[in-house]
Amino acid sequence: MNDTHKLTVLVERVLAVTAACIAIAQAIIGDWAMGIAAALCLLLILLLGIRLRDRFLGLDSLVQDEIRKLHEAGRHRQVLRWGLSVSRALWVAGSYRARRTIGDLMVKSAERLGESAIDGHIKALIDDCGWTAIEMGDLDAGEKCILQGLELAKKHGRLPMVAKAMRHIAGKYLRSRNFAEAEKWIRSAKDATTAVPNGADKDELLAELHYARCVLCLAKGDLPKAEKEITVSETLYSRFPNKEWQAKIKIRIGEVNYLRGNVSGAVSHFGDAQVIATEHDFRRMIAKSGVWLTRCALKESNYDLADKYLLSVRSVVFGGEMGQEKADYAALCSELADARRRAKTHI
Repeated sequence: MNDTHKLTVLVERVLAVTAACIAIAQAIIGDWAMGIAAALCLLLILLLGIRLRDRFLGLDSLVQDEIRKLHEAGRHRQVLRWGLSVSRALWVAGSYRARRTIGDLMVKSAERLGESAIDGHIKALIDDCGWTAIEMGDLDAGEKCILQGLELAKKHGRLPMVAKAMRHIAGKYLRSRNFAEAEKWIRSAKDATTAVPNGADKDELLAELHYARCVLCLAKGDLPKAEKEITVSETLYSRFPNKEWQAKIKIRIGEVNYLRGNVSGAVSHFGDAQVIATEHDFRRMIAKSGVWLTRCALKESNYDLADKYLLSVRSVVFGGEMGQEKADYAALCSELADARRRAKTHI
């Protein structure tokens, strides 16, 4: 259908709706002039409703609604097919709530389909439901889903998903700052990764494993080891076609510089990360790089610049789907307000 045809169809539909509204209003009111006026009001309300729907229901919500309809219609293979196809897009876009909801529908459909849908079932539990819940700050619910997926992955010999599940559990304990448990699960993830046959799956698992080790070392303050781990992770990641990963690598390198007191070096890496994340619309990394750039600006007492970076973070985390970044944003808002108050008292 070309643009002219689309426009013609739209005009015909608007005219049809207008005529129907006029007829209904005239029949009710009994006066043509008043009927036309009432019909125009109804039409404006209709158009406003469509506009508001487009404004507040984004593509993620529309996809979620369509997949829910497939589930309600019993088209369970379609649920899995569409759910798996949009999973990564929703992840990069930061649409965590929609990804988690669709993941729940995928799990239910996979349960109906049984053994033939086991791969989708495992993936939905570990990634779409489990890890997404953890990123939203719902740690216990996320862990529960991942453990269910881990059990299925072990039972059916899905070694890459076993390793990924273990690494995700480590991530959960990192967020709750239980470093002993995190380290234990990272060791288990390493053992599981070693058992995976050589190939693309193993390369990606190794890249993510070294990245997780870097995060643990940063949390524990072991900067030399953190730098070593992120360098290995960067080398492994460079083999993959998707380039969004560069943003999170740059952020960790920037974090090493920041913790060493090299603020200018950190700003360079965080700025590069924000450019890459913005180019790929990697929403969480846009927020995370903005958080770190705000910290750097506060470190240098540049409060106007800090405020500018905070606004960029707010535009991404508004709506509350990113648990950690939302908490970071709130903490930095308070820190900026306190810093400005202190600066005023010293004038």
